[in-house]
Amino acid sequence: MFLSLNDDDKQLYKFVDDYFEDYCNFFNLSIDDVNSIKERFSNRYSSDIKNFIDTGKYPLELMPDTQNTWGRVEYDVNLILSYLPEKHRFKILKWLAQK
Repeated sequence: MFLSLNDDDKQLYKFVDDYFEDYCNFFNLSIDDVNSIKERFSNRYSSDIKNFIDTGKYPLELMPDTQNTWGRVEYDVNLILSYLPEKHRFKILKWLAQK
């Protein structure tokens, strides 16, 4: 995706990428840690989809919020990563940055 961006967008992309690197360094997250977080998120998401197909209920309808196992760091990592490979999410980020 990076290669398809114009020069202004590439600057924002680099800013997000650099921010993510700083974030990981601050929390001492290795590449393996980030991959593990991303994999756990993907597995949880797949499970949520399967449960929704089977039950017609969203995850919070099936389990109390107290069973939500995502911490702040895991949430942040997945959120930041979601902007880097997805052009439509990157456009949302660009809009937010301009506001």
